[in-house]
Amino acid sequence: MHIRLVNAHKHIQPGNLIVVVLGLLMLSIQSCKSYEISDFPSIERITRIEPGNFKNGKLDISFTTEIKNPGRFKFKVRRIDLDVFIDDTQIGTLNSKRVIDVLRLQNAEVKWDLTGDVKALIKPDMLIKVITGKTPQFRVDGTMVVSKFIFRKTIPVHIKTPIKLPPLK
Repeated sequence: MHIRLVNAHKHIQPGNLIVVVLGLLMLSIQSCKSYEISDFPSIERITRIEPGNFKNGKLDISFTTEIKNPGRFKFKVRRIDLDVFIDDTQIGTLNSKRVIDVLRLQNAEVKWDLTGDVKALIKPDMLIKVITGKTPQFRVDGTMVVSKFIFRKTIPVHIKTPIKLPPLK
């Protein structure tokens, strides 16, 4: 009894090979497309704001953000570009290329340091807010770039939280 091995690659015609490759490509694109925007990490809230040293109209500010990853994949935050405001007055810009790992189905708290220009805050309407006890808002607007393998996505960031001021005596 003699068994003859058949070379499969000789029997696949070039036209059929293209169809198979295109089919596999379409399946992989479809699986990526089904990944919803809600599955990507996002900056959910600002958990802490800590003022630091003040000199020459500049204030050192530390704030902590919570990055939430609701998805089933680990992501890396590759870049953060945020404009920082108190009410509607911009006090600084935060640009960071620090790589942050956000594990799947986890939240990560990240502390950011910024030296803000608070000269623009010294104006009558801000002083009236402080005197009358109205709470100013700390706001960040910008983008966060996350990646998984070779894929990158830019996610918008828009968060604000009240600044708790000590009562005037």
